[in-house]
Amino acid sequence: MGNPVSVFSSSTFFFITWLLFQRFANASLPCTKPIQIYHENPTTGVVYSPNWPDPYPNRVNCVYNLSTTASNVVHLIFSHFDLSPRSQRSHQCLDAYLIIIVVDRQGRQHIGDRICGGDQFERVFETMQSNILLEFVSYTNTVRSGFKIEYQFISEGSIRQPTSLYFDADRTYEAACGGRNEAGTHWGEITSPGFPLSYPKNISCSWLVRVDPSQRIYVRLIHLNISDIKECEFGVLSVANGYRHELNVQRRDDRRLEHSEAKFCGNLKFYEEEGLRSYITTGNRLLIRFKTGARTPLRGDDESKVGFKLIWTAINAIIDETSTGMIQNEPACNEFTCHGGLLCVEHGQGICQPKSQFCIDSSLVCNGVPNCAEGDFSDEFHCHSTEIFVSGGAALFCLLLVIGAVMCCERARRKSAIQKALSSSERSSSNAPKNGRPVWEDRKPRQPQR
Repeated sequence: MGNPVSVFSSSTFFFITWLLFQRFANASLPCTKPIQIYHENPTTGVVYSPNWPDPYPNRVNCVYNLSTTASNVVHLIFSHFDLSPRSQRSHQCLDAYLIIIVVDRQGRQHIGDRICGGDQFERVFETMQSNILLEFVSYTNTVRSGFKIEYQFISEGSIRQPTSLYFDADRTYEAACGGRNEAGTHWGEITSPGFPLSYPKNISCSWLVRVDPSQRIYVRLIHLNISDIKECEFGVLSVANGYRHELNVQRRDDRRLEHSEAKFCGNLKFYEEEGLRSYITTGNRLLIRFKTGARTPLRGDDESKVGFKLIWTAINAIIDETSTGMIQNEPACNEFTCHGGLLCVEHGQGICQPKSQFCIDSSLVCNGVPNCAEGDFSDEFHCHSTEIFVSGGAALFCLLLVIGAVMCCERARRKSAIQKALSSSERSSSNAPKNGRPVWEDRKPRQPQR
């Protein structure tokens, strides 16, 4: 008998070997230390529960550390999730659960709730952070198939604004609910849907403003009229740092959280003190949210505008007048430096402090919108004189054109009169007799017949 013929090609052999390697690699996860997954550039990948696709083992504690560069963000997509269900007595996740921990820019851990079998949750998990921890715990012998989660490391330029929700039956203003700015813009205006007439009920609109990573964002509230009282039942406007996360924070005594968000309810009369109508981010991202309740909103007219209007400005640096001239680690201003000024708590008492001097793009000077700090209009100071000069020059130019046109018309009129006179004289000369006497002198009167 001859030698047996192999039914496996070399490519098939290597494919089966790769499958077995993946199978045993997943099955042999020790989970004695965090599983580090780091990529500097945008990419995608998948994390599995131990033994996937077979049931996960009992008594394991696995931590997956997903991280990328600070300018990127991490998103999760749950393509498969099957863990032991909640306890029928306590309704808690006891046998097995997964916890999502978001690590923000300052290193604070935002710990989510336990997730287990049968839970209803968003299968797409989007963050504004570059680091996520997944902690998987299994205690008892009751096991399931586990999970398969796709992770996405997304670049700064591809970051989307948070999802907006619109539940008002009137869809007139739905298109104005949320959005993001165009790349390369240095300032912008954001208004509530329906401004200045009204605003919809039961909505949650989100706007994302993103500037160059070396810049920060300054926000100034121009108009606010959501309700007549400072209650947030009608609606609330929140302005937050774009790197902020909204889950529970591990260290609740951290005072840095107090400055990560500003909320506005009611109308502007509750924010009359200077400084209460503005906000500045610590990074290059800004999140703006406008949420309304089920109560009937106000209605505006020509004299009373309803809703909100704000202006945001990209800031290159902040000048510090009280020290060496610049805030540490911020670049020098090669564009326009706002004048700043003084902020006085009690006028006449000498209780004052310097206002912030912003370094803003030169294209914002004389654009018709004050882009410096609240109460600082230095970027619009000399614009009226410039306009007067331009307007005066234009008027003088128009006057010279009119004078020139009049002179040309007068010259043409005189030329036409001279030509007419010459033409008349030539006609008279052609009709004269050859002896030079007038025609009537050659005619003798007839003698009467006798």
